[in-house]
Amino acid sequence: MLVAQRIGRALERAFDAPRAGLVIAGFEVPHLHVHVFPAWDLTDFEFGRVDQHPDPAAMDDAAERIRAALAELGDDSGGGPAAGPRRAHGPDPASGPHR
Repeated sequence: MLVAQRIGRALERAFDAPRAGLVIAGFEVPHLHVHVFPAWDLTDFEFGRVDQHPDPAAMDDAAERIRAALAELGDDSGGGPAAGPRRAHGPDPASGPHR
């Protein structure tokens, strides 16, 4: 959750959004994952409104804005969201069988 909170703060800053949204999903693919996104109102939580073919240049711009916001907020890991906190205990989820 700490990584999602950090990304949420960066999204609010990068896109001047009043809030960040978080959805835990797993029906459309065979694993659980977290969506973190800038949100202005409840319609931003509707997956059906998502652009299925976004402009690659717009995606590159968004990624750069998020990286810059993370840097401004003090994330100097350089590795993006995957470089966030690691599990301190428990089995490695990658080593077990996938269901």
